[in-house]
Amino acid sequence: MVEIGAKEGASLGVWAKYFTNPSLILGLAYGASMDDLEKVKSDALEAGVLNAGSLLIMEGDQGSTEVLKKICEKGPYHIIVDDGSHYPPHMVLGFAELFRDCLVPGGLYVIEDLETNYWKKGKKIYGYPVSGGIGKTVSAKDSAVEKFKQLIDVLPRYQLNVEDFTILPGDELICSIEFGMNIMAFHKCTEQHLFDRPETAPFGSVLNITMYEEHIKEARSTNARDFFNSAF
Repeated sequence: MVEIGAKEGASLGVWAKYFTNPSLILGLAYGASMDDLEKVKSDALEAGVLNAGSLLIMEGDQGSTEVLKKICEKGPYHIIVDDGSHYPPHMVLGFAELFRDCLVPGGLYVIEDLETNYWKKGKKIYGYPVSGGIGKTVSAKDSAVEKFKQLIDVLPRYQLNVEDFTILPGDELICSIEFGMNIMAFHKCTEQHLFDRPETAPFGSVLNITMYEEHIKEARSTNARDFFNSAF
Protein backbone atom coordinates (compact mmCIF):
# COMPACT_ATOMS: atom_id res chain seq x y z
CA MET A 1 0.00 0.00 0.00
CA VAL A 2 0.93 3.67 -0.31
CA GLU A 3 0.28 6.57 2.00
CA ILE A 4 0.95 10.02 0.62
CA GLY A 5 1.68 12.25 3.59
CA ALA A 6 3.90 10.28 5.96
CA LYS A 7 6.17 12.92 7.45
CA GLU A 8 5.23 12.25 11.06
CA GLY A 9 4.90 8.53 10.47
CA ALA A 10 2.15 7.88 13.03
CA SER A 11 -0.28 6.24 10.62
CA LEU A 12 2.44 4.11 9.05
CA GLY A 13 2.73 2.37 12.39
CA VAL A 14 -1.01 1.75 12.36
CA TRP A 15 -0.85 0.21 8.89
CA ALA A 16 2.08 -1.92 9.98
CA LYS A 17 0.00 -3.34 12.83
CA TYR A 18 -3.13 -3.78 10.72
CA PHE A 19 -1.43 -5.56 7.82
CA THR A 20 0.48 -8.34 9.51
CA ASN A 21 2.41 -9.56 6.47
CA PRO A 22 2.64 -6.74 3.93
CA SER A 23 4.82 -7.04 0.87
CA LEU A 24 5.34 -3.26 0.95
CA ILE A 25 4.09 -0.22 2.83
CA LEU A 26 5.36 2.92 1.12
CA GLY A 27 5.10 6.35 2.69
CA LEU A 28 5.72 9.62 0.85
CA ALA A 29 7.07 12.33 3.15
CA TYR A 30 7.45 15.92 1.97
CA GLY A 31 10.00 18.21 3.59
CA ALA A 32 11.32 15.50 5.88
CA SER A 33 15.02 15.23 6.68
CA MET A 34 16.89 11.96 6.49
CA ASP A 35 16.86 11.85 10.29
CA ASP A 36 13.07 12.23 10.25
CA LEU A 37 12.71 9.42 7.76
CA GLU A 38 14.99 7.09 9.66
CA LYS A 39 13.12 7.77 12.91
CA VAL A 40 9.77 6.97 11.28
CA LYS A 41 11.14 3.73 9.93
CA SER A 42 12.90 2.72 13.14
CA ASP A 43 9.76 3.37 15.20
CA ALA A 44 7.77 1.06 12.94
CA LEU A 45 10.45 -1.60 13.02
CA GLU A 46 10.72 -1.42 16.80
CA ALA A 47 7.03 -2.24 17.00
CA GLY A 48 8.08 -5.68 15.84
CA VAL A 49 5.46 -5.97 13.14
CA LEU A 50 7.60 -5.28 10.09
CA ASN A 51 10.81 -6.45 8.57
CA ALA A 52 13.13 -3.90 7.03
CA GLY A 53 12.09 -4.79 3.49
CA SER A 54 8.40 -4.17 4.11
CA LEU A 55 8.63 -0.44 4.77
CA LEU A 56 9.90 2.19 2.37
CA ILE A 57 9.75 5.92 3.03
CA MET A 58 10.41 8.34 0.19
CA GLU A 59 10.90 12.08 0.37
CA GLY A 60 9.16 14.05 -2.33
CA ASP A 61 6.47 16.46 -3.46
CA GLN A 62 3.18 14.86 -4.49
CA GLY A 63 2.71 17.72 -6.92
CA SER A 64 5.61 16.36 -8.98
CA THR A 65 4.75 13.87 -11.72
CA GLU A 66 8.30 12.51 -11.48
CA VAL A 67 7.79 11.67 -7.81
CA LEU A 68 4.45 10.02 -8.57
CA LYS A 69 6.09 7.95 -11.31
CA LYS A 70 8.72 6.75 -8.83
CA ILE A 71 5.94 5.65 -6.49
CA CYS A 72 4.25 3.82 -9.34
CA GLU A 73 7.44 1.97 -10.23
CA LYS A 74 7.38 0.27 -6.81
CA GLY A 75 3.81 -0.97 -7.33
CA PRO A 76 1.20 -1.96 -8.15
CA TYR A 77 -0.61 -1.48 -4.85
CA HIS A 78 -3.82 -2.74 -3.28
CA ILE A 79 -4.50 0.51 -1.42
CA ILE A 80 -3.43 4.11 -2.07
CA VAL A 81 -4.24 6.75 0.54
CA ASP A 82 -3.82 10.46 -0.22
CA ASP A 83 -3.39 12.20 3.12
CA GLY A 84 -0.77 14.59 1.82
CA SER A 85 -0.87 18.31 1.08
CA HIS A 86 -4.70 18.52 1.03
CA TYR A 87 -4.24 20.92 -1.89
CA PRO A 88 -7.12 20.23 -4.30
CA PRO A 89 -5.07 20.23 -7.56
CA HIS A 90 -2.70 17.72 -5.96
CA MET A 91 -5.64 15.44 -5.16
CA VAL A 92 -6.65 15.40 -8.82
CA LEU A 93 -3.11 15.00 -10.14
CA GLY A 94 -2.42 12.08 -7.80
CA PHE A 95 -5.55 10.26 -8.90
CA ALA A 96 -4.81 10.85 -12.59
CA GLU A 97 -1.24 9.57 -12.25
CA LEU A 98 -1.75 6.63 -9.90
CA PHE A 99 -5.24 5.13 -10.16
CA ARG A 100 -5.05 3.53 -13.61
CA ASP A 101 -1.50 2.19 -13.71
CA CYS A 102 -0.44 1.82 -10.08
CA LEU A 103 -3.46 0.24 -8.38
CA VAL A 104 -4.32 -3.46 -8.77
CA PRO A 105 -7.73 -4.50 -10.12
CA GLY A 106 -10.12 -4.43 -7.17
CA GLY A 107 -7.92 -1.91 -5.37
CA LEU A 108 -9.02 1.08 -3.31
CA TYR A 109 -7.97 4.72 -3.81
CA VAL A 110 -8.79 6.97 -0.84
CA ILE A 111 -8.53 10.76 -0.51
CA GLU A 112 -8.74 12.27 2.96
CA ASP A 113 -9.37 15.76 4.33
CA LEU A 114 -11.68 17.14 1.67
CA GLU A 115 -12.52 20.22 3.71
CA THR A 116 -9.85 22.33 1.99
CA ASN A 117 -11.94 22.19 -1.18
CA TYR A 118 -14.51 24.38 0.56
CA TRP A 119 -12.12 26.99 1.94
CA LYS A 120 -12.66 30.49 0.61
CA LYS A 121 -10.25 32.18 -1.76
CA GLY A 122 -7.25 33.64 0.04
CA LYS A 123 -6.79 30.83 2.55
CA LYS A 124 -3.68 28.68 2.32
CA ILE A 125 -2.86 25.07 3.10
CA TYR A 126 0.85 24.37 3.62
CA GLY A 127 1.61 27.52 1.66
CA TYR A 128 -0.65 26.67 -1.28
CA PRO A 129 -3.42 29.22 -1.97
CA VAL A 130 -6.86 27.68 -2.34
CA SER A 131 -9.86 29.05 -4.23
CA GLY A 132 -12.60 26.76 -3.05
CA GLY A 133 -16.10 27.26 -1.81
CA ILE A 134 -19.46 25.73 -2.52
CA GLY A 135 -22.05 26.22 -5.24
CA LYS A 136 -22.14 26.81 -8.97
CA THR A 137 -19.47 29.50 -8.92
CA VAL A 138 -16.75 27.07 -7.81
CA SER A 139 -14.62 25.75 -10.68
CA ALA A 140 -13.58 22.11 -10.91
CA LYS A 141 -10.11 23.46 -11.71
CA ASP A 142 -9.90 24.71 -8.11
CA SER A 143 -11.95 22.04 -6.34
CA ALA A 144 -11.13 18.33 -6.39
CA VAL A 145 -14.60 17.62 -5.00
CA GLU A 146 -16.21 19.34 -7.99
CA LYS A 147 -13.81 17.57 -10.36
CA PHE A 148 -14.59 14.14 -8.94
CA LYS A 149 -18.32 14.87 -9.04
CA GLN A 150 -17.89 15.02 -12.81
CA LEU A 151 -16.85 11.36 -12.78
CA ILE A 152 -20.32 10.34 -11.60
CA ASP A 153 -21.52 11.11 -15.14
CA VAL A 154 -18.91 8.73 -16.53
CA LEU A 155 -20.07 5.62 -14.68
CA PRO A 156 -23.09 4.78 -16.94
CA ARG A 157 -21.03 5.11 -20.14
CA TYR A 158 -21.99 1.65 -21.43
CA GLN A 159 -25.71 2.12 -20.96
CA LEU A 160 -25.38 5.42 -22.83
CA ASN A 161 -23.47 3.94 -25.78
CA VAL A 162 -20.48 6.23 -25.23
CA GLU A 163 -17.61 3.97 -24.21
CA ASP A 164 -15.12 6.78 -24.91
CA PHE A 165 -16.75 9.01 -22.27
CA THR A 166 -13.72 9.82 -20.12
CA ILE A 167 -12.67 12.89 -18.16
CA LEU A 168 -9.61 11.73 -16.20
CA PRO A 169 -7.15 8.93 -17.03
CA GLY A 170 -8.38 5.65 -15.59
CA ASP A 171 -11.97 6.68 -14.95
CA GLU A 172 -13.09 3.83 -17.23
CA LEU A 173 -11.81 1.48 -14.50
CA ILE A 174 -13.92 2.97 -11.69
CA CYS A 175 -16.65 0.61 -10.50
CA SER A 176 -17.96 2.85 -7.73
CA ILE A 177 -17.30 6.14 -5.96
CA GLU A 178 -18.02 6.56 -2.27
CA PHE A 179 -18.30 9.94 -0.53
CA GLY A 180 -18.10 10.06 3.25
CA MET A 181 -17.50 12.55 6.03
CA ASN A 182 -14.47 14.45 4.74
CA ILE A 183 -13.29 11.47 2.69
CA MET A 184 -13.89 9.82 -0.67
CA ALA A 185 -12.97 6.42 -2.06
CA PHE A 186 -12.72 5.04 -5.57
CA HIS A 187 -13.18 1.30 -6.03
CA LYS A 188 -11.28 -0.02 -9.03
CA CYS A 189 -13.05 -2.69 -11.06
CA THR A 190 -11.79 -6.24 -10.80
CA GLU A 191 -11.07 -8.16 -13.98
CA GLN A 192 -14.35 -10.01 -13.39
CA HIS A 193 -16.22 -6.70 -13.11
CA LEU A 194 -14.85 -5.66 -16.48
CA PHE A 195 -15.73 -9.01 -18.02
CA ASP A 196 -19.27 -8.81 -16.63
CA ARG A 197 -19.69 -5.11 -17.30
CA PRO A 198 -23.15 -3.96 -18.41
CA GLU A 199 -23.89 -4.54 -22.05
CA THR A 200 -24.16 -1.54 -24.28
CA ALA A 201 -27.71 -0.27 -24.17
CA PRO A 202 -29.91 -1.62 -26.99
CA PHE A 203 -31.55 1.74 -27.62
CA GLY A 204 -29.05 3.10 -30.13
CA SER A 205 -27.80 6.66 -29.76
CA VAL A 206 -29.66 8.18 -26.82
CA LEU A 207 -27.48 11.21 -26.14
CA ASN A 208 -27.39 14.59 -27.76
CA ILE A 209 -23.89 14.08 -29.21
CA THR A 210 -23.16 17.78 -29.55
CA MET A 211 -24.08 18.33 -25.91
CA TYR A 212 -22.03 15.27 -24.91
CA GLU A 213 -18.89 16.46 -26.73
CA GLU A 214 -19.25 19.98 -25.36
CA HIS A 215 -19.57 18.54 -21.85
CA ILE A 216 -16.38 16.47 -22.20
CA LYS A 217 -14.49 19.45 -23.60
CA GLU A 218 -15.63 21.66 -20.73
CA ALA A 219 -14.90 18.99 -18.09
CA ARG A 220 -11.41 18.29 -19.43
CA SER A 221 -10.63 22.02 -19.57
CA THR A 222 -10.76 22.04 -15.77
CA ASN A 223 -8.32 19.14 -15.35
CA ALA A 224 -5.04 19.73 -13.50
CA ARG A 225 -3.35 19.51 -16.90
CA ASP A 226 -4.07 18.28 -20.44
CA PHE A 227 -4.01 14.51 -19.97
CA PHE A 228 -5.53 13.82 -23.41
CA ASN A 229 -3.66 16.22 -25.71
CA SER A 230 -6.89 18.13 -26.34
CA ALA A 231 -8.68 15.22 -28.01
CA PHE A 232 -11.93 17.16 -27.83
